[in-house]
Parts: sequence; structure tokens; C-alpha cells
Amino acid sequence: MDFDNTPGRLDFYDAYPFDVLMDAMKNPAGAAALGRFVERIKTHGRKRLMVQVRGDRDDGFIKAMGTALAGQFDHYICQVHSVYPGEPKDRAPALVKAALLEAGVGEEQITLMSDLSEAVDTLLRMGSEGDLLVFAPGTGQPKSEVWSQILAFEIKTDAGGLE
Repeated sequence: MDFDNTPGRLDFYDAYPFDVLMDAMKNPAGAAALGRFVERIKTHGRKRLMVQVRGDRDDGFIKAMGTALAGQFDHYICQVHSVYPGEPKDRAPALVKAALLEAGVGEEQITLMSDLSEAVDTLLRMGSEGDLLVFAPGTGQPKSEVWSQILAFEIKTDAGGLE
């Protein structure tokens, strides 16, 4: 599978010292399936996630997405969906965060971000050798934007190692 043939469906990219996976899960069942899949992937580092959930969904749906992902990652970046932000704009990420906290994820493991490009860059810069970075952009244009940014990312080194 690759982005050209199945955009947003378990797209892997391994040109960095860390692995990248992108999947545009659409519902709580998809989030749970992604979590189970990621749980089976062996890594030598941490598993980190950037997730977008559509803000035009009801509170129960949005919180179910967060609950389904809880416990599968070492860090979560909850990001505002650029196509379907909902009102208020930060409602969906705040609800995902609330669900993660209710499921036992620590406050220090969760970051809320409103800008997609900044969220992608932040997660990529968090990557260390052996990590798995998972991008779960929402449906629509965000997955193309995210994939392009992943491919264009340049790792900055400090004395020969990752920053």
C-alpha cells in the first residue's frame, strides 16, 4: 500500500531514522482498528500520534474516537480539522483530550494544536531513532497536505545526530 494507490490507508514512509504511518481513520471503529494495528508494530522507540477528528460530529462520536486511541501511544497531538472544524473551532480536539484523560492518559502526554502544518512539523520534530510517528488526518484535503509535508521534511542534525 502506498499513498498514490490508497491515500490515507496505512501509508508507510521509512526514509527517516523513525518510521511514519498515515491512516485517515473516519470513525471510532477505525480508530480502534488503527490502535490494534499500531499495538502490533514492534518499535525500539516511542509511538506518537497526530489526530484530527471532524468538528461537525456530535460530542459522543468525537469522544469515542479519543477513547478508542487511548493507551496506544506515548504522546498525542490533537489537532483542529481544517475542513470541518466545528464551533467553537477547538471543540473536537478538546473533546478528544477529555476522552483521553478520562481513559487514563496523562495530561503531559497530550498537546492541542490549531494549525495543521505546525502540528505535522511538531510531530516530525519529536521523532527519534526507532520511533513510530502516526498521522491520522481527517477526511478530505488534510491527508494530501500532511503527506506532502511528511515527504518534504528535512531532519536537522546536531553534531551528527537527531535534534
